[in-house]
Amino acid sequence: MADPKPSVNITRAMTKFKLIKQAINSAAPPIIAEQAQFFFGEVMENLSGPQINPKVRGKDDPRIGKMPVPRRTGIGASGLTLSNLSHLAWVIWMNLKVAPWMRWVHDGTKDGRLKPRRYMEDPRVRFDPVIRVRIRTALKSIIRSIGRH
Repeated sequence: MADPKPSVNITRAMTKFKLIKQAINSAAPPIIAEQAQFFFGEVMENLSGPQINPKVRGKDDPRIGKMPVPRRTGIGASGLTLSNLSHLAWVIWMNLKVAPWMRWVHDGTKDGRLKPRRYMEDPRVRFDPVIRVRIRTALKSIIRSIGRH
């Protein structure tokens, strides 16, 4: 008859796991909120149009009209809203009651007369990896600090 497996005491590991869970639940919301506000600012900047004055740079500047939104959309930008769904989930949405035409600016029209200008896609592609690394680094440092105790 084989020897029974020795019992393993996992209370210390469970205690650390509970500490990590509590630390992440308390530290993650401000980190996520900060990154959501950063991304919201980038989308708002994207909606402000090119930061080029055609009178100074000339109308033949290649950057004019090449941004996702080629001109300032003040009313459209005022319809953009950042709100939190929970302490870990944030959403950026366009209030179509304020600017109903922004749907067609973002998605374009079916007949192709208006091409889509994805004002949220450009900042997402540029900053999604940056935001993920920032959140991951902050949470790893929390876990490491608890693991040292």
